[in-house]
Amino acid sequence: MSAMRPELPREFVASHKRRRMMNAIAELTAESGYEATKIADIVRRAAVARKTLYDNFDGKEDLFLSAIDSTMTELRERIEAACAEADSPEEGIVAGIEKDLGVSTAK
Repeated sequence: MSAMRPELPREFVASHKRRRMMNAIAELTAESGYEATKIADIVRRAAVARKTLYDNFDGKEDLFLSAIDSTMTELRERIEAACAEADSPEEGIVAGIEKDLGVSTAK
């Protein structure tokens, strides 16, 4: 008797696929540039069907802009969290960016 895998919620699976596609375009664009990145490369890297990409995004540009928007939202949230813990907004912004970049300017 084989163990059955629990079914994941549809929303979780869809969100995970969207994230994989956004990660794929970010990685491929960093490696080869936007123009050289093709839809076929993105779906291969993200391990999704071409239809899945077009069910979620209008095309490569929409996917690219969604990836940028998501990254900026995540960065803003990390900076806001760092600001809430810092003594001043300036220190919070610096701490948030340093944390995100994995560097430190502290002396």
